[in-house]
Amino acid sequence: KGMNIQQKNKATQELLEWAKLKIEEKKFYAHTDSDHFKTGNSIHVLGQMYEIERHFIPGNQTKIHISRPQSKIKISLPIHLSNDDEELHDWSQKVLIKGFNQYFLPDIQKQVHDLNHQYFQAEIGKVSLRYTSSRWGSCSSSGSISLSTKLLLVPPKVCEYVIIHELAHRFEMNHSDRFWAQVEKAMPDYKTHLKWLKTEGSKLPI
Repeated sequence: KGMNIQQKNKATQELLEWAKLKIEEKKFYAHTDSDHFKTGNSIHVLGQMYEIERHFIPGNQTKIHISRPQSKIKISLPIHLSNDDEELHDWSQKVLIKGFNQYFLPDIQKQVHDLNHQYFQAEIGKVSLRYTSSRWGSCSSSGSISLSTKLLLVPPKVCEYVIIHELAHRFEMNHSDRFWAQVEKAMPDYKTHLKWLKTEGSKLPI
């Protein structure tokens, strides 16, 4: 009540965007299990669902093959792990992290450079992926950007928010009001994605 046509249209569009985000978040956890990495389970990587196939092979070697056209992740682990659930989970996780960093680094590097070109035009250095349990990303004073492997598993807009967050540090190496103004200028709804990280980020399988 009291809104004109333009205000109503804007409010409707904002509500639709919010609803779309909530639907995507619900889908994101629809195929998880207590043993995330067993054959038949699925995992989201950069917004695409991949089916996991886990095999056991003689010796102590581990292998991973990720097929984008087939949307499959094939993990090969030493056969002696097959009866130890805890060790099996740990090895599966390590193999996945290594594979993710290898296969998807070019995607993340492209996304960082694209978002930088679109919103900041800042000078940036090396862009890397590494597994971290407590930080989603970091930006050094020289412009090198490091992002957590876990970001590959979050909804795409959440990943985009973290990249924008780190790019904004090229202008403000702090979390002052001026810093958040830089983030908001590039992503007006950033608080929604920041909240997702706080409430859902700890539920990721790696």
